[in-house]
Amino acid sequence: PQLVAVELNTQMVDQEQLGTTSIKDGDKLEFLFFMGGGE
Repeated sequence: PQLVAVELNTQMVDQEQLGTTSIKDGDKLEFLFFMGGGE
């Protein structure tokens, strides 16, 4: 989805680099999904 941000070891990963970013053992990944809602 377009509204997803990826953080690798506390650094944001540019969406254009998602396919080429290497992940190593011990790396910390966080995925942030933005969605609407509420009243």
